[in-house]
Amino acid sequence: MTVLSGGHTIGQARCDGFRNRIYNETNIDANFATTRRGSCPASGGDGNLAPLASSPNRFDNAYFSALVGGNSFFRSSSLGKGF
Repeated sequence: MTVLSGGHTIGQARCDGFRNRIYNETNIDANFATTRRGSCPASGGDGNLAPLASSPNRFDNAYFSALVGGNSFFRSSSLGKGF
């Protein structure tokens, strides 16, 4: 699971793939959600991109750090925190 999830440390996500999380979920860092709303409006802009981690072109642990801190487009119930 960790290896599969780690593949998300590189790349970008489309707005239509994370819109619901940044507008409707509560288990996300509020500042992160607000920042991402700037490039992903509540409607439209489906193809707008946002980096999956702070270093989207490098394989490192930034994605995992973001995931634990609630600064991620994705959730991982395996962390035991409901992310």
